[in-house]
Amino acid sequence: MVCEKASDSDHDFSKDPIKLQIDGDYIKATNTTLGADNGIAVAYALAILDSEDIDHPAIEALFTTEEETGMTGANELDPKLLNGKILLNIDSEEEGIFYVSCAGGLRI
Repeated sequence: MVCEKASDSDHDFSKDPIKLQIDGDYIKATNTTLGADNGIAVAYALAILDSEDIDHPAIEALFTTEEETGMTGANELDPKLLNGKILLNIDSEEEGIFYVSCAGGLRI
């Protein structure tokens, strides 16, 4: 969870719900982040997995937690659970722009 809020917000992430607002085709939060990270990459992966019209090879989609605070989710992963030979880590906040790496990694 990425807990960021406007400087004048009294939002308490430990107990307050995220206040959502609809802005056209977008869902936004009021005076805070939505609390999620990598939403675009997750949405793209789920859309590809759900689609019957997009040709692709076999895909394993892996989503881990706590990227921002030490990669705890990835560190706790048992690699024997995965079959894939190629890892493509997609990170970004903007549609159409991808960072291939992880937090603190090289941006290409």
